[in-house]
Amino acid sequence: MKKHALKVIHALHHNICAHAEHFSQLEDEEKHRVRKQVKQLRYSIEFVASLLDVKALKTYLKKLKAVQESLGHYNDLVVADALFQQAPEPEAAYSFATGWIAAEKNRMLKLVEQQLMQFSQTKKLK
Repeated sequence: MKKHALKVIHALHHNICAHAEHFSQLEDEEKHRVRKQVKQLRYSIEFVASLLDVKALKTYLKKLKAVQESLGHYNDLVVADALFQQAPEPEAAYSFATGWIAAEKNRMLKLVEQQLMQFSQTKKLK
């Protein structure tokens, strides 16, 4: 079971890390796919955590959780932006909100990309 679990975990790890250097250039749909892979990786690891080295697991999950939280925040911004864009009658306050969302999305993109790069340098679980 451990061998199969690690095969799945390593494949997900590889897929996520493959996007680390160019994450900010991906389309939103692809970014969301990476987010789903991060979630899948975390839950897969937690499912088989008792089979893995505790110390390595703690370090790995710390970096993975940070990426997951940042991706979640970024996704919330994308959804909020889409809702403002669909407003039938934009109000003046919307301009402020959409401006803040755009700035925050840029900040989060840089953060996520940095975290993905750090995560990609994390040793694979054994």
